[in-house]
Amino acid sequence: PDLAQHLQITYDDLKLHNDSLIMLSISPYGLTGPYSTYKGHEINSAALSGVTLQLGLPDRPPLNPPLFLGHSQVGLVGAMSAMIALTARDMTGVGQHIDVSEADCWATYHNGIGLSQWLFSSRVTMRQGRHGRGGPYPNTILPCKDGEIRMQLFSAREWQRLLDVMGNPEWGNDPRFQDRLEMNRLYSDEVDAHISDWFKDYTKAELFDKFYEYKVPFTPVNTVTDFFHHPQMTARNFFVDVTHPEAGTTRQPGPPYKLSETPISIRRPAPLLGEHNDYIYGEILGMSGAEVATLRDRAII
Repeated sequence: PDLAQHLQITYDDLKLHNDSLIMLSISPYGLTGPYSTYKGHEINSAALSGVTLQLGLPDRPPLNPPLFLGHSQVGLVGAMSAMIALTARDMTGVGQHIDVSEADCWATYHNGIGLSQWLFSSRVTMRQGRHGRGGPYPNTILPCKDGEIRMQLFSAREWQRLLDVMGNPEWGNDPRFQDRLEMNRLYSDEVDAHISDWFKDYTKAELFDKFYEYKVPFTPVNTVTDFFHHPQMTARNFFVDVTHPEAGTTRQPGPPYKLSETPISIRRPAPLLGEHNDYIYGEILGMSGAEVATLRDRAII
């Protein structure tokens, strides 16, 4: 913020030249409040929002969220808020400044249940490891012969179907295991052991066939290799081949959406360094060939 102010590129400065300008600012903590001038990374904003406390095993320290989820989420929120601002400008002709905080996004989109439980009942939500918070058992991830299986069975009918698949084992009649809310709260590890002992003899593909037949809600926990070769992704042409003049032909993820009237596709590879300089500086900015050549000679571009 201080540098932007020094260079006079704040929204108030730029708006003097274009009052229909829409400007999006993304920061760890937002542009207002005592943390507005602090620097930070995803680990900081996630911890501030209370999300970190909920990740990991209950008897071990909390974990940082994986895969830069906060950066991805705040980017999506920024894109959505920009579209809202564009819609508003179409109606009013007036631009606006959008202030997006990564910590706010964590709190809203990832810690929503934790916040609502505290607001309505002053209950602090703690990490549950592989088990889901609240609700009936099972809401868990369990190992099988070649990987892991994710299950979430809400109804008693779905639970009975799982027992049917396993041949209605004797432990299913245990009086402690008749209330599935209590099972999730008190006996989840014990029941996990029973189910895992049966799962260990079957692969993910074999369990898929069994559970599909019995209508048991579940999903295999796929590796990246599983996902790459998955028939669903193949049928949707999710991966596409792109030819690059230096890297050759590579397979890349395509767009995660399909538009019925305006189909989207990857038409060209990533540009080479400086590939479009003549177009940008010459055609768009109106610089002469000599001026562009001078920039190159001075190693500016």
